Amino acid sequence: MIRMSITVLAIVILVVSIGALAEDQPSSRWPYGFWVAVMDEDNGPLDFMEIRSDGRVVLWGICRNGHSTRGESLPFHLSSGDIYVTWEVPGKGPIALVFRPNTSKTKLTYTSPRTRNNMYYEYRAAKPCPAA
Repeated sequence: MIRMSITVLAIVILVVSIGALAEDQPSSRWPYGFWVAVMDEDNGPLDFMEIRSDGRVVLWGICRNGHSTRGESLPFHLSSGDIYVTWEVPGKGPIALVFRPNTSKTKLTYTSPRTRNNMYYEYRAAKPCPAA
């Protein structure tokens, strides 16, 4: 009886541990979910974005005091493992934003074509600014 209880306890601990580790890991539905800017080599504001299964990326402003502003909703597609976002500037033309994932698909890197500096995003299981 004690041996069975220890086995059941070990299984419960294993399941809970895997769940905790997976909380901030992309699901099998990669790249969908929330991506938070954690570092910008140009020292710009750290925003976040939501990559949605409907083929759109929603850009969000900085989370301050539990609030954020919703910005553009832009189309994206995947190509050769990268995420390509198209931002149409009225009267000008398109700007391509390209995000490259790391091998574990938990981080994205965006390289500015103007400055050649990087901005780094990390996956989050939940919306980083819930009141947004």
